Amino acid sequence: MANPATLSPAAGERRAVGGYEPQYRVSTELILDEILSERLEWIRVADPTAGRVDDIVIGTVGRVDAYQIKNHRFGGTFTFRDLKTPQDGAPSLIAQLADGWRKCKREYPNHRIVVHLVTNQIPSVNDSLQTNRSPKHFAAFLSQCWNPINISAKSKPIEVPEDWEGVWDDLRESSGLTEDEWIQFVRDCNLEFGRGTHTPQTSPVDLESQFRKEDVEKLASELPKIVADPQGIVHLTRHELLNHMDWRDRFRIRNSRRFPVDQRLYQPITVTSQALVRSIEELPGGYVALLGGPGTGKSSLLTETIKDLQVRVVR
Repeated sequence: MANPATLSPAAGERRAVGGYEPQYRVSTELILDEILSERLEWIRVADPTAGRVDDIVIGTVGRVDAYQIKNHRFGGTFTFRDLKTPQDGAPSLIAQLADGWRKCKREYPNHRIVVHLVTNQIPSVNDSLQTNRSPKHFAAFLSQCWNPINISAKSKPIEVPEDWEGVWDDLRESSGLTEDEWIQFVRDCNLEFGRGTHTPQTSPVDLESQFRKEDVEKLASELPKIVADPQGIVHLTRHELLNHMDWRDRFRIRNSRRFPVDQRLYQPITVTSQALVRSIEELPGGYVALLGGPGTGKSSLLTETIKDLQVRVVR
């Protein structure tokens, strides 16, 4: 029998699948949200390439989100020590998240990588961190230091409050990242506290809630089976997942609203097409209008230009 200490995180997950029901319920919610938003491209379960953020890895256009989900039966509080201190022979949680972030960046070099710690615990207001600021607890550190930097624009220099610099440096050292890596990592690491598992309603208030309840229950029961499958299934595309769940027709777009272009006759207006691409790639926001008389090729140009861009298109 293999020594549990030598098992990879993914292998350990497969062996302990029976005890992971809360994680699969949270994973189900995340997957359903991406299916309904039409962003989902693929999922990976018990992913051996994702280190310890392997509970669920979700791929969307240009982005990969990798999750470590820790639910405790009675909830409780989460302290700064819980985040930065190694426990039971395992690296600290911040080091685990950093390691998963690094591994996913190597695996998906052309995507933005965002790692998530998701737990039903809430940040502690009873611990005392090494700072002259008051209050000194972990919840204050998150509110005054971590969260503002986490959501700040990548082009904006970070500003660590002076009274939190020691705690900030202590956490960075525990992560094992360089200073440059750490700044990027904090902006790509979401600490999500107080996120409970889905609680099925006994009497759904509307039809949509009833469908959601049924979908959560079905997918939550199937994910452990996928992980435990002797074939060692890890990667499922959106199409494969919907087929597996027998949801092909439910989430199929019946009218794609794609303008038919006859490739034998189409002649691209290169100058206009290039101007459109530059506008999409360079402008920070707003609206762009493509104007022209009837039959001048506006719909054809839009269809042909946008089809190869790595953007989300709402038709």
